[in-house]
Amino acid sequence: AWPQNYTTNVCGATVAPEDLPTGFDVPVINFESCGMVAVNYSDKLFNSSAGACYKVMRTWSVMDWCAFNEYKDLNTGLFTHVQMIEVRDNEAPVMNCIPDTVVSLISGCDFARVNLPAVTATDCSQQLSITNNSPYADAKGANASGLYPFGKTTVTFTTTDKCGNVSTCKVVVEVVDRKKPSPSCIVGLSANLVRMGNDNMAIVNARSFNVNSFDNCTPKDQLKFTVRRRDTTLTTAPQDTQLVFTCADVGLQEIEFWATDAYGN
Repeated sequence: AWPQNYTTNVCGATVAPEDLPTGFDVPVINFESCGMVAVNYSDKLFNSSAGACYKVMRTWSVMDWCAFNEYKDLNTGLFTHVQMIEVRDNEAPVMNCIPDTVVSLISGCDFARVNLPAVTATDCSQQLSITNNSPYADAKGANASGLYPFGKTTVTFTTTDKCGNVSTCKVVVEVVDRKKPSPSCIVGLSANLVRMGNDNMAIVNARSFNVNSFDNCTPKDQLKFTVRRRDTTLTTAPQDTQLVFTCADVGLQEIEFWATDAYGN
């Protein structure tokens, strides 16, 4: 009986006859007359990806020395059979994706340079192709570094092995505005107390102190202005958009003028 065709999904499997299961390994010969039988084989290797997925066409030859005579008939006493052996890789590559990345604008409000590490992958096959679909990457390979626009960009990395297996992973690249606005205010502002109900008071809006404050991303007319009486113990922006002064405040009063952009800077 000839060995049967054999298929395995074991990565890096060896397919020498002695490594194959019974029935797939060597011919089983039953002979009655002559006891001189020789067995040989030759392989033709067809690689898709070395060590991962390939086919072997194994030609077995069995010679009955008692019947074979190369000078008379090459077909008598010589028997051949082709056994097909296939090593398959059905496992998708395992990707080592990079984490989501947040980068700050340096100047302007358009683009920021983003430097990313390369994505890697492991697989039975050592012949891997890693690509990215980012329109902003310098190259389309495992490294998607490039000049990215303000906002979020989702980058998909795809790894393909030579056996037709595919894996993907996604990374979000976010370019944010962390640059503080540039506030500009008048040096001094005078306000007259006026009668309001039972009190004399002056209400001064924060915007009254603004001269030409600006920001890299937020338009000037969309900046938020807040004020408070000077307090060196506070480090966060005030919430009040106006100050109220009374007779008790006659004279010079030190105030803090704050500008906040649309992104909380």
